[in-house]
Amino acid sequence: MPGDDSDCVLPATSSVFDSRSIPPEVAAIVPQIGPCYRWSTSVGDAVGAQMNCLRWPAGWLAILGVACLGGCAAPLAVNNVTDIRSTTGSRGIDVYEQKRRTDASVPEFAGDQLVEVRTFHNPGGGGEVEMAGASCSLEASGFTATMTSPAKVRVPLYRGQSSTLAVTCQKPGYQKRMITVAPVDATRQARLASGVNGGILGAVIVAGIDAAADNTKNDWRYPVAKVVLEADAPR
Repeated sequence: MPGDDSDCVLPATSSVFDSRSIPPEVAAIVPQIGPCYRWSTSVGDAVGAQMNCLRWPAGWLAILGVACLGGCAAPLAVNNVTDIRSTTGSRGIDVYEQKRRTDASVPEFAGDQLVEVRTFHNPGGGGEVEMAGASCSLEASGFTATMTSPAKVRVPLYRGQSSTLAVTCQKPGYQKRMITVAPVDATRQARLASGVNGGILGAVIVAGIDAAADNTKNDWRYPVAKVVLEADAPR
């Protein structure tokens, strides 16, 4: 689908990265050629992510050329960063800063992340295409933000307790839509992904390591806030 990378995600990696699958016409031959998937400089961080296709044998590359190259279109550029507005009175990125100073019980601050907000439409039913210019708002526990898509919003992260984001976008000619974006355990994603290419044995070993791991200090990250807008009904 133009403007979307879902055509290039294998079943083996979809559960680890973004829960999407490949087209059925490609599924039959994908196991023979290896993966084509999306990753970024930090696992689970969709901000600034790039599409990367591993090298395949020349014959298979020709077969999958349309599926991968057409579906791995580069995302629209984002030239600035949107800052949040705290609703707790805090001045910095940590919205629990004031309570933390009083030794109140608050979530552990774990830094911040640039979360991408991107809007798409489906012109003529030919597949999702990214579009710019939608007015969007973001609401979460302790902060809000407003932006125009595509955008990058700097949000706080809290160890295992980051707030779910509610993102609402609208644009003339399209129906208003709201989605929620929950943080994911990036540490576990990276751990489980390490066993993807190891076959059954690799998966078993990684599963054992994961079961014995202390996940209380794991890093949690937000995926891309992808808002697909539907065109208004013809009048």
